[in-house]
Amino acid sequence: MPPSAPLTAVTTVTATAVLASLLAAPSTRPPVLRGASDTSVATTTQRVDDGSTRTVDTTDPSDERLPLNGDLTATTPTPAPVYPGGSGWEPIRRSTTQQITIGGVGTVPADAFGAQLKVTGHWLTKKDPGVLAVRDPELGGDVMWIEPPTASSYVSTETFATTLSQDGTIEIQNSSRTDIDVKVEVLGWYADPDPQSDVGAGVEDGFALIEQIPDAETTTQDDIDAWLADQGLAREESVSDADSTEASPAVFDPRTDNNAVVVGVGACVRSVLYAVASNIFLVSKLAKVKAAIKMVGGTKKAYRALRKAYKSYRKAGLGRSSSAKYAFRKVFKRKGIGEEVQATLFQIATLEGVVNNCF
Repeated sequence: MPPSAPLTAVTTVTATAVLASLLAAPSTRPPVLRGASDTSVATTTQRVDDGSTRTVDTTDPSDERLPLNGDLTATTPTPAPVYPGGSGWEPIRRSTTQQITIGGVGTVPADAFGAQLKVTGHWLTKKDPGVLAVRDPELGGDVMWIEPPTASSYVSTETFATTLSQDGTIEIQNSSRTDIDVKVEVLGWYADPDPQSDVGAGVEDGFALIEQIPDAETTTQDDIDAWLADQGLAREESVSDADSTEASPAVFDPRTDNNAVVVGVGACVRSVLYAVASNIFLVSKLAKVKAAIKMVGGTKKAYRALRKAYKSYRKAGLGRSSSAKYAFRKVFKRKGIGEEVQATLFQIATLEGVVNNCF
């Protein structure tokens, strides 16, 4: 869902004034999430993107589903058509995914942040039953799994909260080899849990800039350095080459800091540019980082997902820095994204300039 006001460069450069007013106000935040300050390690088995299981550290909030603990506006249970014009039970074919519109159903606003849902599946056979996965299509790592029925039953139900896409949708994936009749009921909806917290639009601009970097097979570190200089960034003394695993830090060059890409985009995008230029602009990592952004849906979806995760963690009581860190983990800690690339992306969220200017 879109923010209450368009995010522009003007909003990012006034973030300091907004933060000052927030710090002056008395805190009304609830206690910090479990695990935020606990140094003990506890593990549990959890399903991942493709339905397989893994062991996770339960003291890391990003390994759990997002805490939609804002104010819930309850509604009369209202069916959400699985297909346009439908109602009640409708089939989702085996090994397919269906998007379902929740925003606008009953009394749910079209731009609702999230919804409380009751999803029931009726497995038509017991052969290779598989699972149903329900998620916000913009936040693929936050999945509610509906396990197949046990014993003689053919029906399984879960009631849960989930964020909604900007278009007010969820998606349900049938990973089994049997068709499953599905019924979706809307029980309530959530507004923006923390309107005063947000992620600067410069984060999206920074991701977009990463996607623009030349990545031809013949690209060398010197080519990337030259491209950065064209965007208003330059390394102090680039001593790296195509085979290097290290590179000197990037700095803003005031002589070229009037390039169209960086002028007017505010303090946030400048911080992101500095962060990524200092940490990931190496030929060996570039393609993988770009692939990671693509894997989570591209620049716009990555930004929308970060906004939702960040707001949820802030509402749960975490500070700006911790919320930013866990939001990045929630979005990019995915099967198929290597640990080295994950660590690079996570580091962006921990840099002081990024936290101060973007969150």
